[in-house]
Amino acid sequence: EGDIFVTDEKRVKVFYKNGKEKRIIGRPGQGPGEFLSAQNPVLNNEGILSVRNKTEFSIFNKNFSFSKNIDIRFDPRYNVFKDDRPSSLTENKLLVLNQDEWIVNFTLSLLVNRMNQHIITVLVFDNGKNLHTLSLHEIQFVQEGILIPNRGNIYWGYLPDNSIIYTHTRFDRHTEDGAHYYDLHVFSPGSEKKTIICHAYKPVEVQERSINVFKKKPEYLKKDPFYPPLNGFLVDNTTIFAFTYSKNETEEILTDILDAFEGKYISSAYFPWIPDCIKNGYAYRIAKNKEGFDVVEKYRIDPAVYGK
Repeated sequence: EGDIFVTDEKRVKVFYKNGKEKRIIGRPGQGPGEFLSAQNPVLNNEGILSVRNKTEFSIFNKNFSFSKNIDIRFDPRYNVFKDDRPSSLTENKLLVLNQDEWIVNFTLSLLVNRMNQHIITVLVFDNGKNLHTLSLHEIQFVQEGILIPNRGNIYWGYLPDNSIIYTHTRFDRHTEDGAHYYDLHVFSPGSEKKTIICHAYKPVEVQERSINVFKKKPEYLKKDPFYPPLNGFLVDNTTIFAFTYSKNETEEILTDILDAFEGKYISSAYFPWIPDCIKNGYAYRIAKNKEGFDVVEKYRIDPAVYGK
């Protein structure tokens, strides 16, 4: 309870909540339980750990012994997401639900034109037999050889009952009676039931300085010259932290706090930055100390933010 998991030096390092080192999972190498690259650790509600290991996911049991590797690139079921255009698949993050089921987020990079590249972001529920597509969207990723900023992305997390909450910030929004809303989807793998949480937001126009590097304005901005409604979200137990593009005069980020189970708005707060993780009432981020080394910073969130 309260342990901190960090990937570093091709290992997963586990610390007690007070910052003292607890254990190390894996080591550099190509054998079972070893890492060519350790990224995106995800710990499920039962204590099973998944870690992105270069081109596959390494899965560890509750006692952190190695279980297996999952590599969807060679699973023929996933070919359904490919078309005639040349592409490469990049696995991003995986959440193990049980021995046979998982949620996986991956990206297809379309290689037709490197100067104007598109990507397809996908979120899938895999029950071991069938694939249930939760989110699939294609967006332009590169224009004139330059990465397009603020293009929107998919964000997702999970709740104590293993429900998945997700949104693609470019597409999951709507306008109703002149008001603008972002949409957060909640999916229950057990029943495959879907619900939507909607919340109003104020559109923020894209600043010219962020796109003046292009000879031509990116196509999507011609139709919609605004930032996506959200710049990310995080889930702490049943509480959603939705980070908008609105800021106050000191550049702090307006953040909506919502109850995932009730689907209701709780409060709003200004954050100085978007944390890497929020857990049990604390915000965490990776920062640099005076010597230039990475450190994990931990901050207590005012309970009033949670409506307590």
